[in-house]
Amino acid sequence: MKLRLPSSGRPPKSVIAASALVAASSLTLTGVAAQAAPAWVSSGGTVLQTNLVSDLPGAAAVTDPNLVNAWGISESGTSPFWISDNNAGVSTLYQVPGANNAPVTTAPLVVNIPTPVDTTGGTPTGTVFNFAGGNGAFKVTGPNKNGMSTTAAAVFLFVTEDGTILGWNPAIDPTGKFAGPGGFSAQAVIAKDNSGNNFTNPNENQQTGAVYKGLAIATSTTPIIPGDPNSTALLYASNFRAGTIEVYDANFDQVTALPPGAFSDPDLPKGYAPFNVQVLDGKLYVTYAKQDALKHDDAAGPHRGFVDVYNLDGTPGLPGGTVRLISRGPLNSPWGLAIAPAGFAGLCANHNDPVLLVGNFGDGHIHAFDANNGQSLGQLRDPDGEPIVIDGLWALKVGNGGAGGATNAVYFTAGPFGESHGLFGSLSTAAPGSPEGPAEGQWVQANLDVVQLDLQQLNADLASGAPLDTIKMDSKTLNADTRQLLIVERAFAADAIADSA
Repeated sequence: MKLRLPSSGRPPKSVIAASALVAASSLTLTGVAAQAAPAWVSSGGTVLQTNLVSDLPGAAAVTDPNLVNAWGISESGTSPFWISDNNAGVSTLYQVPGANNAPVTTAPLVVNIPTPVDTTGGTPTGTVFNFAGGNGAFKVTGPNKNGMSTTAAAVFLFVTEDGTILGWNPAIDPTGKFAGPGGFSAQAVIAKDNSGNNFTNPNENQQTGAVYKGLAIATSTTPIIPGDPNSTALLYASNFRAGTIEVYDANFDQVTALPPGAFSDPDLPKGYAPFNVQVLDGKLYVTYAKQDALKHDDAAGPHRGFVDVYNLDGTPGLPGGTVRLISRGPLNSPWGLAIAPAGFAGLCANHNDPVLLVGNFGDGHIHAFDANNGQSLGQLRDPDGEPIVIDGLWALKVGNGGAGGATNAVYFTAGPFGESHGLFGSLSTAAPGSPEGPAEGQWVQANLDVVQLDLQQLNADLASGAPLDTIKMDSKTLNADTRQLLIVERAFAADAIADSA
C-alpha cells in the first residue's frame, strides 16, 4: 500500500485506510508472527519468552516510557537490574521478581547520563557493577549534599556512544539536586572524556572521538597485567570507531603497557571492529561487527560477525595461542553474550563444556555454542519449535538470584523498531509443545502501537502545516510500519491455525 501525498489539509485516502486497519487490528489482536527460520538453522534449545517491560503499552507486563533502546544490563550479586536506556539518556532499574508477586517492579531511581556539554542527553550502551568499589577503585568526584567536593568509588559504571566513561555514586551529584529517592543522586559523573570532536564538529564524516559500544570489568587479588601493580581492577571498553579494546586501571588511567599483540586478531577482516566485550568464566569474550561508513554503527548482514576469546591481559585465550572462537556462520552483528545456566533450554555441550549464548543485534536470533571450541549447538526456539527472534536484540544476562532475576533464566534487552523503542524480558527453559505465553501477541500489539504513533505524528504535522518533505517522510514511515503490521498479523493467524490443528 503506497501512501499518496496530500494536496490539501486532509489526510490521503491511504492514510484513512491505514487508520481503518489500526482500528480493525485493535479489535482482532490476539497474537504475533514468528519470522521464518534461515536455511542454516540447526537444532537448539527450547525457551519461553516473557516480556517484562516496554515503553509501548501492551507490549509487556509493565510500561515504562524511559525504556527506549534498552541496551546494556548490569547488576551486583543482589541488586535489581540496571539497564542503559540509550535513546532516553538514562539508566532505569527493575526488580525481578517484583513486589506483591508481580513479575517485575520498576524502581523509582532513574539516573541521568550526561554528555560533555549537558547534564542530560547521554547515549549509554555498556554498563557494569563496580565489583572493585570496596577497594576504592574507579572513583568519581563531585559535590555532596553539602556542596563540598567529594571523591568516592562509583557503584555502577557506564560507557556511551558519545565517547565517555561514567560512574554513579548515590552521594555525588554534579547538579546538586539529589533528586533520587531518599535523597540519592540521580546523576552519573563523567570520569573519562574521550569524546574528542564529537560535540564540536557538526560534520559526522569528520568526527574522530571514541564511540563506546560495550563495557566489561575484571578484578583480581594479584595484578592482571604482569608487572603492573595497579591492574588488580580493570575496565575494558570497546571503541567501535577506532576498532580497539581500551583498557583502564582503577584510576581510570588507560593501560598502555600491555603484552605484545594484546587484544589483536591478525585474521580479522578489514572493516570489522569490537562491538561488545564481556568477562565470562575468567576470559574476555569479544564480539566483532562490520563498521558502517562513519564507523559509528554496525552494518548488519548475514555472516557478518566474529567472536574472539582473550585472557584478561590481552594474550590469546584459546589453546594453541589462538583467539578465534566463532567465524561468520549464523552471526549477524553479534552483541549479546552470556554463559548459559546449567541445563538451560536443554542445551548440552561435549564434555559438559560451558554453553555460550550469542545474541545477534542484526537479526534478533540467539545461537548457542560450545564456549571452549565454538561448536554450534543450534539456536533458541519457542515451544512451537520456531526460532526466538527479538527485534533489535542487545544484551543477554543471567539473573543473580536476588532482586535481579532467577539464576536459571537469561534476561535480555532490545531496541526494536530501529532502536526507537525498548524491551526488557526473560528467557526460561520450556518443554517443546508447552504453552507459548503472551509474548507473541504482545509483539503484534507493539507493531500496532507503532502504527498508531505514526498516524498521530502524520496528523499532527498535517494540522500544523509542516513542510511537504516532512509529510512525505511521515507517509513513508506509516506505509512501511503498516506493511509490517500486516505481515505479523497474517503470520500469527497462520501460526494459530497450525497450533489448533
